Amino acid sequence: MTDIKDGGPAFPVEVDSTQPHGRQTGNSVWQAYGISMRDYFAIRASEDEIDRHRYTGRQTETVVEDGNGAKRVKRASETVSREQARYRFADAMLRAREVNHG
Repeated sequence: MTDIKDGGPAFPVEVDSTQPHGRQTGNSVWQAYGISMRDYFAIRASEDEIDRHRYTGRQTETVVEDGNGAKRVKRASETVSREQARYRFADAMLRAREVNHG
């Protein structure tokens, strides 16, 4: 299994670890609360972005019968689910961040 780079926390907060409920103070340490950048990007994917990331670029061919005994080849573009497309978009955004932020 490969490690998924999630981009770290989407909304990190600075909290004093000695205070209950994450009260913010001036003498604090970083805590990673909330969702990851990957999850945030996946949630924010627009319908157009989801549609663009559904296609894998691979084609499938299936032999089908038309009911009269004739056979033909049906070609289709291979797709992934809408959820998988959201994470394909999120992964593309994280790669773009790496290029821009080193």
